[in-house]
Amino acid sequence: MHSHHEHHTFPAVPWSRLPQLRAAAPDVFPAARGWCYDCSVDIVAREVESDAAVALRVATLGGDPAAEAELCRRFARRALLYGLRHLGNSAAAEDLAQEALVTVLLALREGKLREPDQLASFVLGTCRTLAVAQRRKLARREELLAREPVQQAAEQLPREVDGARLQGCLQALGEREQAIVMMTFQQERSAELIGEALGLTAGNVRVLRHRTLARLHACIETLEAAP
Repeated sequence: MHSHHEHHTFPAVPWSRLPQLRAAAPDVFPAARGWCYDCSVDIVAREVESDAAVALRVATLGGDPAAEAELCRRFARRALLYGLRHLGNSAAAEDLAQEALVTVLLALREGKLREPDQLASFVLGTCRTLAVAQRRKLARREELLAREPVQQAAEQLPREVDGARLQGCLQALGEREQAIVMMTFQQERSAELIGEALGLTAGNVRVLRHRTLARLHACIETLEAAP
């Protein structure tokens, strides 16, 4: 094993003469080390820098771009997986991961992490805080959209729409969404009556109606923008 390095460096030299080669160049082929040892030392040197060391490098005056890149490499996937697990949406998870990394980097630059060896826990805690805040924000948004005054204001905005384009966009909707639009604008039913007909709560009807109208507007705008 101790002659493996020498053999692959000079494959034409017979194995029986490799000890002489090593003796002739001890600075290149140290007798106490073999190829596996050299590889293991190289791998360890490149891969086992502690999280604490990376955190300290990021916190140095002026920052360390290489250390920041290493931190992102180590924790980007963990943050993304956390977002996917707790938010259930790939776009929201990507946003969470990016915001978490930026938050952590800024905190390190400002010296807010007093225990660098707790970097992994700090990243996890940041992800948790951001996920909770995002869920609360979504919940507040859904609650706001479910309120009748918001729905009425959005639905009563005047707008001229091409009938053929509107019909095509309506046909692209699902059956439930089409039913909500029809019962709202043709039959002028309230959210409560629509909910009774479709087995939904009035709040759910308002949210679905808002989303459906948004889809219709986006569809019509796309068609209008087409050449």
